[in-house]
Amino acid sequence: MSEVKIPMRLPLDSDGFLRRECPYCKREFKMFPLEEQGEAEEKSVIVELFCPYCGQSVGKKSWWTQEQLRYAKEIALKKVLEPEL
Repeated sequence: MSEVKIPMRLPLDSDGFLRRECPYCKREFKMFPLEEQGEAEEKSVIVELFCPYCGQSVGKKSWWTQEQLRYAKEIALKKVLEPEL
């Protein structure tokens, strides 16, 4: 099975922050986005992030809020499955 990449933009708040959620303590916090779209993610030197509340660290792709995950699934269903119907 091949990997499918679907571009997705998440809205920032009025101050330019992105909401994130710690996968350990589940608390949400705001941060500036780490990278621009495209190849910048490949070149980023940040490998992991630390939760400002519990101090746990994990890879930078593990900080999705539940709302962001629902949104991503919704986009995936529309882009991948609906054309098949």
